[in-house]
Amino acid sequence: MNVPAPYYPWVFLALDFVVSGPIQAAVDFTGILGAHLHLFLTEEWPRQGGRRIDTPVWFKNLFPATRTGSQQTQTRAYGTVIPPAEERVVGGNTTGSTGVFGRGNGNFRGQGYRLG
Repeated sequence: MNVPAPYYPWVFLALDFVVSGPIQAAVDFTGILGAHLHLFLTEEWPRQGGRRIDTPVWFKNLFPATRTGSQQTQTRAYGTVIPPAEERVVGGNTTGSTGVFGRGNGNFRGQGYRLG
């Protein structure tokens, strides 16, 4: 059965409801709600002219940066840049992206590939 990617969370929610019951489905729904809220506040809201809402400092402090040497994070005017773990050279340009993500602006803008 083929399910388009935008419907995955809802299909898994329905499956959890059938397999695990309404309480587990409610727990999973809070995760879907949180993920959609995060996507809206970090991608869509700024694109519509709203102020970007950053991750709270207390939450960032839960995951301290452990990179050393050339792998240090860089703070720039538009946000924090974290270099990828390994970089590759393509046509004389250094890039760390080897997958589909990052080809366009925002999330899910690249070409998709069918698995299986």
